[in-house]
Amino acid sequence: MAKFNGNRAVVKAHRQLAVEREVVRGRSLREIQAELEGAGHVNPNRGEPWSLGIIQRDVKELETRWVTMAAVDLADAKGRQLTELREARRVAWEQKDINQVRQLLKLEMELLGTEAPKRQEVRATVATSEYDGWSYAELRAEFDALARRPTVAPPEASDVATGEGDEDAHA
Repeated sequence: MAKFNGNRAVVKAHRQLAVEREVVRGRSLREIQAELEGAGHVNPNRGEPWSLGIIQRDVKELETRWVTMAAVDLADAKGRQLTELREARRVAWEQKDINQVRQLLKLEMELLGTEAPKRQEVRATVATSEYDGWSYAELRAEFDALARRPTVAPPEASDVATGEGDEDAHA
């Protein structure tokens, strides 16, 4: 590492570059610390290896920066694609190619996520004859009653009074 010139930002940037190289190689914090020390990247104030806490903070800052960069890169890519689609659509209009215009509009809606939601219909049949002949209102009431039922059976009142059924209480 270069001699410490008093500029903390330069030292931090240099350290984070070295940490970033090791993180993308899948190294643990301790492995990164050992690698930095072996390469001469030590705390210039003390001449000691960088602490795990500092390396961990560097990793968190790097991860935050990567997420931000990914979001910007995705937004840039969408912007470029949108510009290309609109230019292609302009050309298709000039050529009076309505099918191409329609296809490009569909691609633009997919890119922007502005498609109207598709209606889905769900049908079910009851496999048992227990419910044959029931009206919709009766089936709905039965369904609502079943939905309100607890999924785990509550303890019997006698078990609660005696403490039975609760193995943890006797441990």
